[in-house]
Amino acid sequence: MNTYEICNRNSAHSFGFFQSGSEKEALEQLARQAGYTSYEEACAVVGSADELIVSLVETARNFVEKYFDGDLERGLFLLTQFTESQVDYSQFPDVIIGDTEPADFQEFCDACKE
Repeated sequence: MNTYEICNRNSAHSFGFFQSGSEKEALEQLARQAGYTSYEEACAVVGSADELIVSLVETARNFVEKYFDGDLERGLFLLTQFTESQVDYSQFPDVIIGDTEPADFQEFCDACKE
């Protein structure tokens, strides 16, 4: 499951963050949240599907699953230490994280093994 942010291309207004398996599913969730039965119906009413930008955002869980070879909970704990975050990612794994360099995180994790 990924987290996507949907924004208006022209105004940069964010409609929020949606957890789904794909961009298409995230757009469907947005449409239902707005009261439509489907994204297709919303586009027919609004008149344009080109105004939305769907962006994949990195959560702590996704980042650790991609770049840490080991136990997820341990990886989340190490990510909290690495970023010196006020948020304990092992308690809140679906929090969106800022830019974090994977190579630096992996080096940090390797140093913690020793």
